[in-house]
Amino acid sequence: MGLEVAKSVAAGIAVGLALLQGLAMLQVQGKGPALFPFEKQVLRRWHRRGGVAALGLMTAVAAACVLGEGIYAYPFRVWVHAVAGTLAILVLLVKVVFTHRTRRLVRYNGLLGRAAGLLILIAFLASVAGYYLSSRF
Repeated sequence: MGLEVAKSVAAGIAVGLALLQGLAMLQVQGKGPALFPFEKQVLRRWHRRGGVAALGLMTAVAAACVLGEGIYAYPFRVWVHAVAGTLAILVLLVKVVFTHRTRRLVRYNGLLGRAAGLLILIAFLASVAGYYLSSRF
C-alpha cells in the first residue's frame, strides 16, 4: 500500500470519526437525534477519547502529507486543503487543552468543536474536489 492510499484511508477514518464525535455530542446536549444507545456519561467519555484519537490521526496524516510530498507550487485547492487541515488540528489541540487543563474555558468547547468540524469538512472537500474534477478516482 502506497503512501497516498494510506493517507486516504487514514483521512477517511478521521473524517468519519469527527462526524461520529459531533453526532455524539449533539445527542449529549439533546440537540440531535438519539443515534447511540448509551448514557450521557458514556458518550462524553467516548467523545473525549475519540477526539484525542482523531487529533492524533489527523496529525499523522498531515505529517505524512508534508514530509512525504511537501508543499510546493500546487494549485489553490491544495493550499486550501493544507490550511484548513492545519487550522482544524490547531483548533482541536486548543479544545483538548481547554478540556483537560483549563476548566473555566470549557464553555468555548462547543464553538471550537463546530469550528473544527467545519474546517475538517473544508479540508476534506478541497481534497476530494481535486479527484472528482480531474476524474482520477
